[in-house]
Formats: sequence, structure tokens, C-alpha cells
Amino acid sequence: MYMWTFFGKQPVTDYINQTKSDFPVTELNSNIPSFLAQYAENQVTKQILPVWVKHAMRQKEGVMGAMSATGQPVVTGPKGAVMNARALWSFAFAYRQTRNPRLFLAAAHCYEGFIDQFEDREYGGMYWTVDSAGRPRDDSKALLAQTYALYAFAQYYAASGDSTALMRANRLAQLIEVRYQRSDGTYASEFARDFSASTPEIENETDSCHQLHVLEALTQLYLVQPTDAIKQSLTHIIDLFLVRIFPAEKHLPMLFDRQWQVLNPARSYGHNFEAPWLLSLACQAIQDKERGLCVDHEMKRLVDLTLEEGLHSEGGFLYGLDSAGQPTGTLTWWGQAEASNALQHVYRFTQDERYLNALSQLWQDIKTHWVDTENDEWFTDLDLHLRPTGNLNKADLWRCVYHSTRACFALSRGEDALLTPIKNNETDAFTAAVAPSLIGF
Repeated sequence: MYMWTFFGKQPVTDYINQTKSDFPVTELNSNIPSFLAQYAENQVTKQILPVWVKHAMRQKEGVMGAMSATGQPVVTGPKGAVMNARALWSFAFAYRQTRNPRLFLAAAHCYEGFIDQFEDREYGGMYWTVDSAGRPRDDSKALLAQTYALYAFAQYYAASGDSTALMRANRLAQLIEVRYQRSDGTYASEFARDFSASTPEIENETDSCHQLHVLEALTQLYLVQPTDAIKQSLTHIIDLFLVRIFPAEKHLPMLFDRQWQVLNPARSYGHNFEAPWLLSLACQAIQDKERGLCVDHEMKRLVDLTLEEGLHSEGGFLYGLDSAGQPTGTLTWWGQAEASNALQHVYRFTQDERYLNALSQLWQDIKTHWVDTENDEWFTDLDLHLRPTGNLNKADLWRCVYHSTRACFALSRGEDALLTPIKNNETDAFTAAVAPSLIGF
């Protein structure tokens, strides 16, 4: 199979096989030691993304399923909206950072497949999963399927200039506000396909993570389309965390009832890092310094708490606490990635060497224990002896590339890279030439 680009007629397999070539590097993050920035850059461009470019480009329909521990596709089983949307966001964001054409090809391929198989053209929104043939398998309308799709479409618009992506992002933003937002300003977690009432259990709960990922998606949309309405929605969610969620307990509570009573004692150290960091990005995007200072205070508190309670004696951060309040017996890849983001941010505004030392030690632990030198990418879960355990897949319904891609570029390029608004001339000739040629990819 061939594609015409301004480079000439080239086999698509060239883009699949050329996975170890260097990505162009602009300017690395000067706020941290250069060896850390360079290592993170090398990880994302040589160790992580090439595996995912291969995985995406060998899918004829552009929709990815699971990928084994050795990087091989798992041809049976469902394909998830969350994983595919996160991958689309990652490819588009990485393309904007590197201008590497393989990443744009992967993003465009994923975009076409994602909207073809997951978009519900009758009732709106995105399905939760499709089967191996691309037919709806779980057609429920989970909030996270909508938020991650919105997140991905806005980033893809920034990378491609494709107005259909922005249209879809806006349509999902409206859907989330109309269908999912409740009278108290919180967001419901799930509906049936036709948006009929959710189960009483779901209706009577407020999930902290789901509120967070609405904010994450709207922040991305605001960066490409800054409107007062989006800013107002972001401000509301930030206040929800500052007034209701953060003060409820010392760790980030994961689940509340509708009266804001904490329901589940289990805690996730990764969310202790991720939640305040994403709120900080939102405050920076809307240029709200007052709320940003409040969020930074909560971030430092949660980072200090997790450094005290969540560090594993052998290196890295534990997953969290179980329902009995006991430390879990595993560590997970995404928790290390989100720890990097929060540690870098707290060091940036405090200039306290303790956080830089913790950040440096974390990346030494990543290098020693998490990097799969045989099959590329990172291991998904480690046991207390720091051996791969549990979920060994490199991709599945939840396991994806975005936590590590985002953390690596945030470290190598600085977190401001995540806040870059779209420029009028950002899309280039390559994008314009390739985008119309993807049918039959």
C-alpha cells in the first residue's frame, strides 16, 4: 500500500518500520538538570512512541485492541474508547512537539478509525467498546468515553487543522453539559445508549476522577477555542475540588454520595499527584492566578503526604490504599508518570531541592525497574519485589500511552508544552497533503 505525500510515493510500511530514527528536538526544559530532560525525551521518542506507532499503523481500520507484553497485537477481545482516544491525543500532541510525520500519520489513521467505529450517529456520543470486527459491544455512554474523545479531538484539531475534529469536540462538550451535568454541578458517570436514566447507584454517587477528566478535556478545548463559557465551566470544577473534594480527607477521596460523604476508603496515590496537577494546568490555561495558588497549596500538601506514605522501600510509588486502609501490593506505571508531573511542578514553584531529589530518584527507579529493554515501552504493573506482575499487556481497555507520553514531554520540554494554544500557522504542508489521502489506509 502506498501514500502520496510531498515526499513522493512511499510505502506505508516505511512509516511502520522506521521506528528507531531520531525525532527532531527543539529546546529541552531548562528548569531541571539536562540529563533528566534528555532521558525523558529519549524515553518517549525511542522507547515508548515507536511501539505505539507500530501498533496503530498495522490496524487496517485504525482502531487498536490489546497489545501483549511483547508488543504483539491481541486480535480477539473488545477495543475500548478510552484507550483509542488517549492514543489519538498522544500521537497528535507528540506530533506538535516533534513534527515527526510518522506521528501525524498515526494520529490521522486513529482519528478516522475512531470516529468510524465508536461514534453513535443515532443518539450521539461515543460507545464504550466495540468488538474485534468494529461493531458496538458495550454501547453504554460512559462519561469517560466522551471526555477522552473530546480531549483527543481538540488536540487532533490543533495538530491537523481539521475543522471536523473541532466540530466533534464542541458537540461532545455540549453533550457533556446537557446530558451529564446534574443540578448540583457534578457530572454523572454513565447512561444507557439512548441517555435514559442511569442506575440508582450511579445516580447517587459522585466520582472524583470523572469530575477531573471533564476538567482535563475542557482545558484542552479551551486551549484551541478560548471562550467565556468554557472558562466558566473550568472555574466551576476547580472550585468543586477546592471546596468539596480536597478538604474531605487528607488523601484525595475517590467516591462520594450526593451529600458529599466519602463512600470508599480506598485511595490512589497516583490521583494524589494527577488531580492537583491537572487542576494547575487548567488554572494556568485560564490565567487564574488566585485559584492557581490555592491548587498549588493542595498539590504540595498531597505530594508531601504521598512522599511520606506512598514511597515503596525498594523504589517508586505504591498504587495506593485498599478498602481496609492498607497499602496495596502493587505499583503501576501511570502512578510513576503522574508523580513525575507533580514533583516537577512543586519543585518549579518552591525551588526546594527535596522535590528535585525525589524527581531524580523516581526517574532512576523508572530506568532501573520500569523500562522494558527487551520489548520496549514500560512494564504495566510491578509487585513489591519490583517484578512485572498482574496486567502484563502493554495496551488494553485502560492501559495506554498517554500518561507516559505526557509525563515525558512535560519533563523534557517543560509543562508549558501542554499549554501551548494553537497557532494560526501551526498546521503545515505535510498535514494538508496527507490528511485527504487516508481513505483506504
